[in-house]
Amino acid sequence: MFSVAQRFNPKLDIFLISEALRPTQTQAGFTVLPNYGFSDHPSMGAFLIPGEFDTRQELHNGNLHHFIH
Repeated sequence: MFSVAQRFNPKLDIFLISEALRPTQTQAGFTVLPNYGFSDHPSMGAFLIPGEFDTRQELHNGNLHHFIH
């Protein structure tokens, strides 16, 4: 998905953000390393929260809500 978006707009700076800079395992079993933690406050024009079944737990994630605000 990310590589396709960059093909349409090569100027896009796509990166991953997590609560902390530590490896995170996706539901599909992939391990990803975020580029930024919430405390880094990277500049961005859009914010996407991908997910499936486990996304519902983020509805109650106070750290995520604080980061978004």
